[in-house]
Amino acid sequence: MWDKRGEGQYRTVSVSDQPDIMAWCESQTGTAWAVTLDLRFLIPKVDGVFGVWHYRTKGELSSIPAIRDTFDRVLESAGTVVGVPFDLQVKFAKSQKPGSKSRYPVTSLVANLSQESLDTVNQLVKSGDRPRGLLTEQVIRDSTQRQIGSGTQYEMEVGQ
Repeated sequence: MWDKRGEGQYRTVSVSDQPDIMAWCESQTGTAWAVTLDLRFLIPKVDGVFGVWHYRTKGELSSIPAIRDTFDRVLESAGTVVGVPFDLQVKFAKSQKPGSKSRYPVTSLVANLSQESLDTVNQLVKSGDRPRGLLTEQVIRDSTQRQIGSGTQYEMEVGQ
């Protein structure tokens, strides 16, 4: 949080310091809380396009929970999100308010790996043999085969 009253610098404030952190921040800044999600990402395999892209949404009741929940689910399943490819999809939704014809974009995040592959990545991460680079189904199969073929005591526990 920017501390304009003190030395004009950022300071860290956590939920353990301030259980109702949103209300506390509003009282400290005199500004209403605005929920915003910022993503920075690479788009691989697009000829002539490279760099870090930035996406921002303020979809507090739609896009933000959808993106956050997918990210958390992949992190829990795979034990990491490093190298996991995702699609960022935008679809339009219609307002559910009676008489309203408004449409708004809803963004979602979709992992490009099967649940089985995410589980396999988790086992590889736990064994210390984390696959490198952009993860694909083939890269994960190759990592598993390499580990099994090298005589390590790795047992697949996927699906248990």
